[in-house]
Amino acid sequence: MKKVRIILLSVMMSASMLCQAQDYNIPYVSIQEIANVWDKTSMCTLGNREKANIKSYFLTFASTFPNDFFHEVLGKMMGLESYNIGNFVCDTKNGYLRATYLAQIESHLQMCYWRCNDGTRLIGVVLQGCTEALIDPDFDGDEEPHCTNLLFFYKLTEYSCWDTPMSLKAACGRDFHLYDYDIELPQVGKDILLKANGNNKQAKSYRLKWNGNGFNVTGL
Repeated sequence: MKKVRIILLSVMMSASMLCQAQDYNIPYVSIQEIANVWDKTSMCTLGNREKANIKSYFLTFASTFPNDFFHEVLGKMMGLESYNIGNFVCDTKNGYLRATYLAQIESHLQMCYWRCNDGTRLIGVVLQGCTEALIDPDFDGDEEPHCTNLLFFYKLTEYSCWDTPMSLKAACGRDFHLYDYDIELPQVGKDILLKANGNNKQAKSYRLKWNGNGFNVTGL
């Protein structure tokens, strides 16, 4: 129970920080902005690093990149009702998180982690989202309409610092045009699935098979 109270307290503190950011008009970070800066951003796991789980990893991520979507996921973790969050899974036993933001078309989040052979952990994050310019036909801002479909990783050091961002190519040895795929991080098992979504009829589906430090690419 003590562990649960500590985790909930941490989540509540983070949610409070996000509310304060909104109250003081501190701009939230969009998924598109995260896509531009994740590989330049270092973090350190909040809470007790020896007992860190998927909740504390998401809390760290959401505190670094605050936005409405992540704010509501934090509330959902606390047991608060949210009509904007769907397809929600927070599986601490298997180290897996998934959520869909119903208030914005095509906004999805997945997160999980793997234990590496050297004792460290690799955190995987999937972010999908469209700009307001694409969603709202009456949008009069300056941004170009586009969608983000992103899969990236952070290698944790022994001190739980997220200071080694890793691209998909670095993790598996090759690039993919991710707009052609539905990405499935593992809730059970260790492999990532890239399923061709029909945008490109030439695209093939793949399994990224965990090898203890990264992934080997095989066909489905």
